[in-house]
Amino acid sequence: MQTPLPIDSLRRLSRVSNVRSALDLVLTWGVIVAALVAARSVDRWWAYAATALVIASRQSALSNLAHDAWHGLCFVPRPINNWIGAWLYAYPVGIPFHHDRRRHLAHHKRVGFRDDPDWVNYSNTDRENRARLIRFLAGRLLGSLLLSTIWNAVVRRRARIAVGGGRDDIPVGAEWLRIAASQAALAVVGALWLGVWAYPLLWLLPLSTVAAFCTVVRAFVEHSTEDDEAPIEHRLRDYLPGRIEAAWFSPCHFQFHALHHAHPSIPHYRLPAAKAAATAATGRYPLATAPGYLRSLAAHLRRLPDRGPSPRQS
Repeated sequence: MQTPLPIDSLRRLSRVSNVRSALDLVLTWGVIVAALVAARSVDRWWAYAATALVIASRQSALSNLAHDAWHGLCFVPRPINNWIGAWLYAYPVGIPFHHDRRRHLAHHKRVGFRDDPDWVNYSNTDRENRARLIRFLAGRLLGSLLLSTIWNAVVRRRARIAVGGGRDDIPVGAEWLRIAASQAALAVVGALWLGVWAYPLLWLLPLSTVAAFCTVVRAFVEHSTEDDEAPIEHRLRDYLPGRIEAAWFSPCHFQFHALHHAHPSIPHYRLPAAKAAATAATGRYPLATAPGYLRSLAAHLRRLPDRGPSPRQS
């Protein structure tokens, strides 16, 4: 899928800005630190609860910035991009950066096909009716993604969605050790600053519940269809979330999802300009758009049968 962007516009929009990416880095972690400072100054349970929600939104932002780093769109040169993408974006939120980069790039090539490594995230398997999909999403909101990740890392010694790697790739086991080191550092900082309770309640809890739920909803909705045999053109669309919804479900312009698939060389902060350029080239935006994630999820749920197999499977 391509949009009618002139080649000179595409080249201009594909430029990586270290200054703009540094601003992303400072603002994302800065909001986390500011929320913790505010909660500590108020020192009430509701302030810490609100801070946990704010942190969950910035954890979603960290995972989305890791995604840009997978494409080499955060910093130049590439070694700096990969180091920051791994240690400051991915590992703090439990993502094996190098492994999941291989998985994500394979997803771009095979989206909509059953050999897409992300197929498990958006297919209707075990989610073919309303009750099963709600049960799946409720489980994610209650922390099942964390349990699944730990089980695969500790018992199966693999990523939750495993893909093969090349000879020079970092083994996923080594990445789990790096993730553990990152989590230990966060726990120590939290304990020294606020107390031993800070890491489990203000980092791990929002990461494994709210942030996980938002990520799973987005990953499901952005490629889902009622029919698993639907063609690829029915699986790629942009979204129109409100600002509050975007802060949790699609920070860093993730709502321009079809546009990103069409032009994965464009950093997230240039996607609004790319949409404007594509619209100006033809007089209308050439890619499909959908409402916000929650509205799209609700519409998908309404189309599903209450219980039992889907009509196609019966």
